[in-house]
This record gives sequence, C-alpha cells and structure tokens, in this order.
Amino acid sequence: MNLYQYPSPLGIILLTVEEEHFTNICLTDSTTHEHWHPYPPLPQPYAADFDQYFKGLPVQFDWPVSLDGTPFQKQVWQKLMEIPYGHTVTYKQISEQLNTKGYRAVGNAVGANPLMIVIPCHRVLAVNGLGGYAYGLKMKRYLLELEKIV
Repeated sequence: MNLYQYPSPLGIILLTVEEEHFTNICLTDSTTHEHWHPYPPLPQPYAADFDQYFKGLPVQFDWPVSLDGTPFQKQVWQKLMEIPYGHTVTYKQISEQLNTKGYRAVGNAVGANPLMIVIPCHRVLAVNGLGGYAYGLKMKRYLLELEKIV
C-alpha cells in the first residue's frame, strides 16, 4: 500500500494506492497535526488531472480504481462514474436506473463513496435541493460551483 498527497484548495488530499489501483481518498485540513506524515506527492498524470480540475476545467478521471464495497454500493458507484463533468443527477434517478425504490439506500451508498471527486458523488442531488455530502454542504457547493453547475 502506498499513500500520496495532493495539496488542493480544499486541503491536503491523501490518496491510497494498492497494487497500482486507487482505493481511497481522504481529506485533511492541516499538516500540523501531531500524527502528520509527509507523504510523497501524487505522481503524474494523476496530479495533472487534479491541477486541471481545480482550475475549473473538465476532467475525465480514468484512473485505475479498486472498490471495496457491497455489490449494491459498487452498482451505485458505477452510476456515479457515468455522470459527466458539469452535470448532475438525483438520488431518485439513480434509483430508477438500478430498478429500485431504495432512495435512502442509494444515498447511503453515495455517502460511502471512497474516492471523492474521482468518483463524483458531489454531482448527485436531492429532488428538491443539494442533498447531503460526506464532507459537508459547503464543500459540495464549492465543487458544484467549480464545475459551473450551481
């Protein structure tokens, strides 16, 4: 397992890579925490994709990923990867695409997404508003504004 870091406008993005596949992304707001470890920078071309994304330019994240989740979560995450840059769908639309009425189950799977931004869970909205976001609505709004959606 390798850990890499990418300094973003959101904070330091930490990326886990196992057997050359991205498995997890998490966000930290500080390198001053007592347990902070200076991880190597995210290699190219992945860092270039983030550079472009945070400039507000379209990016297709065709990264090698390995997802650990239930079969249902993996189905939902696959649907998330199909949402184009600058577009949104609703939890209800994903439910309908998967032939289920389990909107809440879809929401839980979206919230369990291990690869924020790369798997664009921020592009999923409630029928009547933003919906939720594991990193908070302020960050969700920032990402949507960056993509010129909101």
